[in-house]
Amino acid sequence: MTYRHSCVVDKENKYVEFVLILTDESGVDHIQYYTLKEGEFLVETQPPTMFVKPRWDSKTKAWWEAATGEEIEALLPTIEDARVSQKQLIASQRYEAEIAGLDIGNYVVATDRESQSLLAAAVLQTVFNDQYTVQWKMKDGFTTLDAKAIQVIATEVRKHVQACFDKEATLDYAIDQADTVAKVLKINWNN
Repeated sequence: MTYRHSCVVDKENKYVEFVLILTDESGVDHIQYYTLKEGEFLVETQPPTMFVKPRWDSKTKAWWEAATGEEIEALLPTIEDARVSQKQLIASQRYEAEIAGLDIGNYVVATDRESQSLLAAAVLQTVFNDQYTVQWKMKDGFTTLDAKAIQVIATEVRKHVQACFDKEATLDYAIDQADTVAKVLKINWNN
């Protein structure tokens, strides 16, 4: 038994379905999980991609786009849809950058939300006790931090986090100023 794939095309040459065809030992084809309707036929080619209304041209042996410009445009996102989507993407990218960690001197410091909270609490202790020390778990193990080191690290983490939010705000503003969907979609975290 052998198999192959084919495209089902209707009597108006519109693409219908991509099917699996098994050929038994006697050479008889069996379309799997599909029954051809009246006027439909098989075309042994790849299924169409990037078409709204694909049609088969038997003379050129190629797919062509039968949708009108208006039909295609109706499927495109509006500029507002694109803005919302792109802002959500950028917020996600900002969060990933925010929590990615930070190299500060000899330390690799975690910058996830829980670590930020723990660091803020440690800084608060240094306000009340300038001799305060703590065993702090960095990404590569524990180290003893004095009050000054805690404050320096907290300041650098805060700068990192704020820089991430500032970048997101700048990109959001650029998205709001973009006047086409294409321009909106070009704005991303890595610009």
